[in-house]
Amino acid sequence: MLEFVSDAVVLDKEPLGEADSRITLYTEKCGKVIAKATGGRKITSRLAGHLEPGSIVRVRIVGNRGGQIADALQWSAFSRTRESLALLRFTAQLAFEGDVDQGLWELLMRAPYERVGVEDILRILGFDPREAACGSCGRTMPEYFDSREARFVCEPCMKRARLADGLFRW
Repeated sequence: MLEFVSDAVVLDKEPLGEADSRITLYTEKCGKVIAKATGGRKITSRLAGHLEPGSIVRVRIVGNRGGQIADALQWSAFSRTRESLALLRFTAQLAFEGDVDQGLWELLMRAPYERVGVEDILRILGFDPREAACGSCGRTMPEYFDSREARFVCEPCMKRARLADGLFRW
């Protein structure tokens, strides 16, 4: 059985069964990790408050393939505005599990104190908007990024295709 301790940013949280949660973390040591918080939704859980999206925690994960969160201690947090939570969800969608990116980690650590946007995350992950073209028509300088298909989309193509879910504008 594996066990590791790392600082992490809680990117997303999904219900799993009646009382458990699936937590998406970006850790300093292992990159994106998806782990289970057993009983994490119970009102008496000592993990519940620490594992909300936007929390910066020191986490201990036990087990194989993502594993289970055994312990978490929050030491900072993002402001939980709609924009910051969307940015965290966007990062969770684009980052690959197990892919450690020190630049992304440093950007996430600066985010609670500096303005960080979708464009910054895209640039770190190799999708530089300044060099982009629309994935449908080829127009330069598209306004949107479709996180489901990992492609840029201009406004006319976005309206034509009636895309809405998973689109981020910068």
